[in-house]
Amino acid sequence: MTSSKVNWPSVIRNFRMSKRLKQAALAGDLGVTQAMISRWENGDSEPPERIKRRMAELVQDAFVIAPAPTWVDLVSLNPTIEFVTDSMGMIKAISLGALDLFGIKRNEIEGRNVRDFLGGDFSAALEQLRAEGMFQNNLAFAQSIGTMEVNVSAGMQSLLCDFIHWPRISEARTVYCIHSGATLDEKRYSARLEERGDKVVVRRTFCPGCGTADKKRAPRRAALCCLSAGRLATRPFAHPAGRGTHCLHTSSASRRNWPDASRH
Repeated sequence: MTSSKVNWPSVIRNFRMSKRLKQAALAGDLGVTQAMISRWENGDSEPPERIKRRMAELVQDAFVIAPAPTWVDLVSLNPTIEFVTDSMGMIKAISLGALDLFGIKRNEIEGRNVRDFLGGDFSAALEQLRAEGMFQNNLAFAQSIGTMEVNVSAGMQSLLCDFIHWPRISEARTVYCIHSGATLDEKRYSARLEERGDKVVVRRTFCPGCGTADKKRAPRRAALCCLSAGRLATRPFAHPAGRGTHCLHTSSASRRNWPDASRH
């Protein structure tokens, strides 16, 4: 969000009204007076940089923690392959594209467990994501590639698919996982698997060993805690928005295709 291009009166007013906040309530959060909120909303003065940064954080959170019906409806209308599961594997929403691909009606799959319909490498990937902490919001996102066995009333079919998985927090603070993917032919599947180095790659929001340590110490601590455990190969990388150092993890020891930290 570039300050010089932002209409701050509209940003402040629209955010406050969307949250049904009085000017005094927003002023309390920002540590200013109600009169200052009124002046900013009327365009009589521009908020200082501290306030701009705080408003940017509030607006970003408002998008990330959107009311569930909003993003669930968008998933349901998606013409590509996408669906949402909770921590128990129950399907909360499924896209039009997935319904067409699976050959099933919405009321036959929503509210049911994903394991009843999908198997193969995809099912194993879901179990790994759960074990890695997807539903504790420990993962920023993950990628999986492999077979997806679809078992519906129309019959069994096996597909090669590439998926990206990421957490979504509902208004009630429940963590769901959105799975968005595409089918692949054998040539593209082989090329992507070779490039990626493993069927499942996860990117954590923090490392259990390095946590939110300062940037200088985090890479070393990450390598010590994860590599010494013998579970994961890990490589530190800088967050593209400058929010600290994080760790890219993969369950494979292959490192040749990991992204270069200098490019992030």
